[in-house]
Amino acid sequence: MNNLLKIIDFMYNRIDNDMIYVNKDELKTPLSYSNMLVRDFLKAKIFVIDHRHTKLLSLTDIEPQLTQLPFPHMFVDANIIHKKYQIFGVEIMSIEPEIHFNNEKDIFISAFYENLESGWLGLFGFTVLHNKPCGLTGDNPRRLIVDNSENLKLKPINHQDMTQQERIHERLQQSLITQKICQKKIASFVMNFLLFLNEPDVYYFNVERTLEQNQKRIKRGKLPIPKYSIIKVTGQLKKYIDKLESINAFSYSHKFWVRGHWRNFQSHIYKNKKGKRTWIKPYIKGQGVLVDKIYKLKQS
Repeated sequence: MNNLLKIIDFMYNRIDNDMIYVNKDELKTPLSYSNMLVRDFLKAKIFVIDHRHTKLLSLTDIEPQLTQLPFPHMFVDANIIHKKYQIFGVEIMSIEPEIHFNNEKDIFISAFYENLESGWLGLFGFTVLHNKPCGLTGDNPRRLIVDNSENLKLKPINHQDMTQQERIHERLQQSLITQKICQKKIASFVMNFLLFLNEPDVYYFNVERTLEQNQKRIKRGKLPIPKYSIIKVTGQLKKYIDKLESINAFSYSHKFWVRGHWRNFQSHIYKNKKGKRTWIKPYIKGQGVLVDKIYKLKQS
């Protein structure tokens, strides 16, 4: 849950109230942009996923595609390392045509990240159907719009001498750079996570703090902890992951792994399997015995 609290703190303390996407009229109301973000964010179905499951999903290839979300608004608390960036949370939202910039049904993904070299915190957003930076407005009702900040080019300047607008522009520019590097990785993780949730060996249970517990946290100057769900695995998948852990596979570099993928049975030659899919899981080179031979088949 540390990632989730880190993001809420980021929303309160790092996002300027005159950020792009905010209708200026809203700034006259008592509800600030940061408060609005946190309020909407905490309405999401929150999942906490183990680092081992995260690594397997990150090492599985899949093409991003439009799919039905099990919940219209989700957040996945997960640590994903990609090059010099750590993604510490991914928000997933179903977008209806009436708020889409192209009047289409889509999935909006926003990722919260830290640059491990500079310590810079930020977020970027995009949709599954369009390879463009996107953002949700602060309007009521909210709208999905294209971020036109791609043309921003700022010369390196001293942060102490920057105006607020210059800081906003630099943050957007940094987010665009990060997005170009990480978008494919994050989109694949999201698609894999949605399929992972439907695996028969995967379940989750809810954790909820009492009002009294959260009031004590608030008195100590800490943020309240919202209701969340912890992902667990069982059966053959649990045995597979336990076996990988027994050989310390999760500490191996990516170069030791053979990437996984989803196999779809479309040909008529697969009479009893047509229209079904199975997860060919990632495994360690030279450890072929670890490949799960008991494939779980299900309807697409």
